[in-house]
Amino acid sequence: MNCGVFPCQVGVMAAWATGAGQTLIDRELYLPREWTDAPERCRAAHVPPERGFLTKPRLAEAMITRALPDLPCGAGAVWVAADEVYGREQAFRSFLEERRLPYVVNIQANTPVMARPGWRHAARLVTW
Repeated sequence: MNCGVFPCQVGVMAAWATGAGQTLIDRELYLPREWTDAPERCRAAHVPPERGFLTKPRLAEAMITRALPDLPCGAGAVWVAADEVYGREQAFRSFLEERRLPYVVNIQANTPVMARPGWRHAARLVTW
């Protein structure tokens, strides 16, 4: 979809889920470059002037950083799930690994998943 032609809003959402239920805990509005590069357009939409372009993974990292201090501690208490927009980006996966957050993300079949001699790809880990 071309946001320059059709009105659209895209958000990045953070949700909390347990056996007792789930809820949204944070959100960020994704603004494409065509918006952030047009100060008059942002002003007319009441977008704060300091708001610049951020990719969806960077927005997700900001929300995770905000949420971490309030989340329960302990191994396995918290983990992250995300779609391919986030999973295909090594920087996002590294962000999670540096914070020792287990995660499950959608990745392409040719994505290296083990940084060892003879790197493995996801396609080789699946047996049909």
